[in-house]
Formats: sequence, C-alpha cells, structure tokens
Amino acid sequence: MRADILIFAPTPHGGLAEYTFHQVLALHQTGASTLCLVSRDFLEARPCPFPVEKRLCPPPAAGGPALRRRFARSASLIANELLLAWWVLKVRPKLVLLDSYVEYLAPFWVWPHLLLAQLPGVKYVANLHDPVRNYQVGPRWWHRLSVRLAYLPLHSVLVHGQLPVQAAVPAG
Repeated sequence: MRADILIFAPTPHGGLAEYTFHQVLALHQTGASTLCLVSRDFLEARPCPFPVEKRLCPPPAAGGPALRRRFARSASLIANELLLAWWVLKVRPKLVLLDSYVEYLAPFWVWPHLLLAQLPGVKYVANLHDPVRNYQVGPRWWHRLSVRLAYLPLHSVLVHGQLPVQAAVPAG
C-alpha cells in the first residue's frame, strides 16, 4: 500500500476525531494520496470516503481501579505510537500527519520516530490544538523532558492562530 500522506488518528471520537475526519476529507478531495490510521471505533464506525486502516488500539474503557486505567491508557498510547512507526516503514509516506501533538510518555515511544524522521522525504507534522501545555503528567522534570522529546521528530506544526508567548513550541 502506498500513500503520500499517512494520517495518525488514535482519537476515536469527539472534536479531535471530527476535525481529523474533515481535514483528511479535504486532503483526499484535492487528490492527495491519503491513508488514515484509526481504531475500529473511529467516529462510531462512520463510513469514510477515504482509505482507512483500522489497526490502532482503542482507548481503554472507563471504570475500574485508577491504577489499572492508567496502565491501560499508557499501554494503549505506547502501542499506537509503535504501530505508527511500523506503518511509516511500511507505507513510506512523504508526510506523517498527527491528529494532535501528544507528549505523554514520549521518552518511551519517541525513539523510532526520531529515526524515521531522518529518512529522506519523510516529514512529521502535528496539528497543535493546545499550544500551551499547562497540564502536567508526573514530576515537572518528566513533563519538560516529554514535551521536548515529542517535538524532536516534528518538521512543523499546524496551528489555528498566532502562538501565545507562553507556548513551549520550539522556534525551529
């Protein structure tokens, strides 16, 4: 399978999924060769008029002990990032478009993406819906490390307006 744009959409519902749907639809309608990587419950299995691979792990169900939920959420996030790396190798897209920028647990999943971003012709781009990352997971040093590492493979980000001064987006 070949696609010039590989869209990574692990968010199955809500505003991010709707945004991704319309973004991919617009790219597809302009004639861009796209492939959207989603979970099986992406937008409640709405028919998509563009190529879709339902290979991502869905987010864990709500409920149950907090520790088990956190572990399941972390495992799902890391597994999906590693699946994305595999699909980048398989498809060799010119552009890897992330439905949103995610820094959570980046020290565990960013390494293959750092290598893949060095391949000639492969560029990573993220939709940056929340440029001010003021929600912190874990200790401050871990949060800063995660934010820094998650930006490293990115060639550029798409934003809806002027970046606020307090946004931690690297100038490059």
